[in-house]
Amino acid sequence: MNISGGIYEVKGCSYILKGYNFCITAPHNSTIELLLYEKDNIESNADIIIPFEQKYRLGNVWAVRLSNCNLKNYTYNYRIDGAVIADPYSKALTVTSDDIYRSVIIDNAAYNWEDDKRPKIDYSDMIIYRIHVKGFTCGYASKVRNKGTYKAIIEKIPYLKELGITSLELMPVHEFIDHNPNYWGYAGGYYFSPKMSYSSDKKPGGQVIEFKNMVKELHKNGIEVIIEQFYAQGTNPSMVIDSIKYWSEEYHIDGIHIISYNDVEKIIAEVPELADVKIFGNSWWNIDFSHEYIRDNNNLIEYNDSFMNTARMFLKGDENQVNAFINCFKDNPYNVAKVNYISHTNTFTLMDMVSYERKHNEANGENNRDGRDYNNSWNCGIEGATRNRKILALRNRQIKNALCMLFLSQSIPMLLSGDEFGNSQSGNNNPYCQDNAISWLDWRMIKKNSEIFEFVKKLIGFRKKHPVLHQKEQLKLADYKGRGMPDISLHSEKAWYPGMEIYQRHIGILLSGLYAFGEDGNKCDDDIYIAFNMHWEAHSFAIPDQSEECEYEVVIYTGENEVIISNRCVEVEPRSVLVLVHHN
Repeated sequence: MNISGGIYEVKGCSYILKGYNFCITAPHNSTIELLLYEKDNIESNADIIIPFEQKYRLGNVWAVRLSNCNLKNYTYNYRIDGAVIADPYSKALTVTSDDIYRSVIIDNAAYNWEDDKRPKIDYSDMIIYRIHVKGFTCGYASKVRNKGTYKAIIEKIPYLKELGITSLELMPVHEFIDHNPNYWGYAGGYYFSPKMSYSSDKKPGGQVIEFKNMVKELHKNGIEVIIEQFYAQGTNPSMVIDSIKYWSEEYHIDGIHIISYNDVEKIIAEVPELADVKIFGNSWWNIDFSHEYIRDNNNLIEYNDSFMNTARMFLKGDENQVNAFINCFKDNPYNVAKVNYISHTNTFTLMDMVSYERKHNEANGENNRDGRDYNNSWNCGIEGATRNRKILALRNRQIKNALCMLFLSQSIPMLLSGDEFGNSQSGNNNPYCQDNAISWLDWRMIKKNSEIFEFVKKLIGFRKKHPVLHQKEQLKLADYKGRGMPDISLHSEKAWYPGMEIYQRHIGILLSGLYAFGEDGNKCDDDIYIAFNMHWEAHSFAIPDQSEECEYEVVIYTGENEVIISNRCVEVEPRSVLVLVHHN
């Protein structure tokens, strides 16, 4: 083995120019040793110990290069001032019998990506599906062999395609470490290593291969991979950038959703190596969009609760919500794409949103003090589970109404996994510590709630068929292209008159297909009229008379009775959504 000075710019362990480069950051006056273990060594003593000399230091960065050796059957740690630690830049980890982390030496060049290509789904065509890797397939009736793993996601690809999903978002998948129960993964740890317990391959480094296999298979099926990455308070911004670049380069991810205490979004937005990666942040208010790189690249996506809160209040019939909902419905910013969702990890699921008015987090062990107090939910008359048919029918209708709001709005829709078949967490809106049936999807619900499941597939298919529902430009409520009618218009009992009184709980929205063109750039889309009636009373909606032969087809209705259009008017039942199509 030859020992020499290493490369300071590449942190962690890397195989470079037929040698192993070990690079770590530590104070300049530290005593540092590299500890090498044979992979079958489960004892605490290292097989090889290599001290770092001062000549291998640049500032607080230490690097050595080992050549004329083969270390692929070794793991390693560092001993810094007497304390043994795993490499913060570990590409993979393994655990000894006494629960000590050791870093695994990974040769990324050995993996065969088979000419893998990112699907590069246009923002306007994205359908995001958010999952917890373990909880997605660990529960009842998931019908996979390798429950709770990356491999199980591969087994579920036919299901994702059946739903119509284009982009899969994974809750944190780095090797997170927390002394408290932490099922979600919002904790610090090792930001370069896929989580071991989510892999069916338990060999050291097996999680790396399995994660790459998962990404490759999803890409083959036209599905993007987005990872959510949580960075704990105090994480060095350079490590944040390095880890995102690493996941992009080595795992071919298509996007990353950043959760961080540091103000790093602005820095990340300007990293040239991430130009092909979709960057999700909670807000981009601090970005200068006149900056040439930001303006030309346009890979930023905003991810916050604004749509969810407004849509939920409108859904349950709160007053003074019509105007706010219209703004959310048509919002489709030019500089930043936007994600809409009706439910999320840290609030009620869609089923619980219509079944509970109060959180029920007693199982978390915090006397129900944790979690959101305000969820903008309504239990439809009875708190929790019930056999009352009228209540169950109303809940079913409200779920369909909520799904219509989500998939008929302009921005990118995100569906929380399990919402498509009424998954419930029994009113727990903060199951961060519940690695059990509370958080795992119960796949038996597909059969029980098959009506909801089929409705979701129909909505997604309808959205994909009609580009007028997911346009590339912000709707302007104006005839700015001289088409003879505005791109979007608002109606109530009177055509062209929306009525924005504080007590109003219904609105008719007409989307003109003349502003949305097909792939050939010539044929325009159909006109789509959507009547949202969130009132507990029926309302009549006026339909604009666009031509002498203006026939509308009923394609979606969440009410119960037959829809009758008479004299350019249609009555919509209480708490119902009606969708009409006029073929141009």
